[in-house]
Amino acid sequence: MAVCAASLGLVKLTFVTARLYNGFAGGTAPYHEACRVEASGAGLPGYYMAWISTNPPGDYPYATFVHSVVPYVLPDGTTVVAANWAQLLTGSLSHPIDMHPDGTAAVAGNVWTGTGTNGYLDVDGVAGGQIQNDCNGWQYGLLETGTTGASNEDSPLWTFNGWETCDKQYPIYCFQQ
Repeated sequence: MAVCAASLGLVKLTFVTARLYNGFAGGTAPYHEACRVEASGAGLPGYYMAWISTNPPGDYPYATFVHSVVPYVLPDGTTVVAANWAQLLTGSLSHPIDMHPDGTAAVAGNVWTGTGTNGYLDVDGVAGGQIQNDCNGWQYGLLETGTTGASNEDSPLWTFNGWETCDKQYPIYCFQQ
């Protein structure tokens, strides 16, 4: 059912990857590709992008994602995460993003995001901050930090739960476009 509804554009699928990644994949492109590989491997339709942000300007979900007017659902096809893009940006989800693309439950824990609840790059977690929390552009930096969310949260903590050093291994969120 989820595959059919997503193929018809009635819903957009979202999931947390089964695979773990460190914070220096080589920019955002490898994370987007990881989403597409996992979605394809699970037989999910469409094009996927990672909920991950960095600078140069415009490399964050608010600028790169389709602002969906249809619900975001988990791969089970029935669990609604957010009614649409606008709800996603409120920070309050209807349900946590806690499922892998194959429909299995994800273990609760941190997820790389680099993204605030507004869909933009997290800069110290507050507007006007000075430090980008994107593991130095997701390029390198064992001593750098990246913003994480929490896969068991439906509050703003789903995308902004704190910062971790970039050598840590965490999954990423993926959204059908």
